[in-house]
Amino acid sequence: LGGPFGGVSFARTVGARRAGQNLKLHLSMAVVRVCALVVTDLAVLTAMALVLRFLRQADQLGGVLGGLARLVPEQYFAAWQFGVALVACMALVGAYGRGSQRRDGSLVFAGTAIAVLLVTYQFVWTGPLLAAALQWSASVLVIAAPLALSRLIVDAVVSIVRPQGVMQRVLVVSSADSPQWLSGQDLDA
Repeated sequence: LGGPFGGVSFARTVGARRAGQNLKLHLSMAVVRVCALVVTDLAVLTAMALVLRFLRQADQLGGVLGGLARLVPEQYFAAWQFGVALVACMALVGAYGRGSQRRDGSLVFAGTAIAVLLVTYQFVWTGPLLAAALQWSASVLVIAAPLALSRLIVDAVVSIVRPQGVMQRVLVVSSADSPQWLSGQDLDA
């Protein structure tokens, strides 16, 4: 089992040579994806605050949209504290995690629910419980649904623009007639 590679197969050696490069590429893709998700979450939060402000100011919009906009407490979601709470809670529940975790709508709803509870905590204890429950439910619905949709859009965009050339798997195929190739012999020729 001597050979030029000390008994290690050629395919394994090539994979080992590219391992560092592959790891760096996967790490950079993960960092870019998490940063894109955080920026998108904050952009969606800002957009929803603007939409809610517009719906509150538009007197002609009555009905369901106007009522839903009035249920979401404006003073809590216009401040930077909710952005920090949202990012922290999304990280806490794992919504910035690996592939399927990022796309899991239940994690987005759970992170949003905890963030809304953190921000409206004072109102839960000082105001009427039914009003607090309605405001909490409306806030979670109004914020989590666009966040979940934006996650799907970000994932589709990132999958289109991700770097090519990442080695996902190595497949070594050999016939019984060429055992010397797998043992690393005759590679210098």
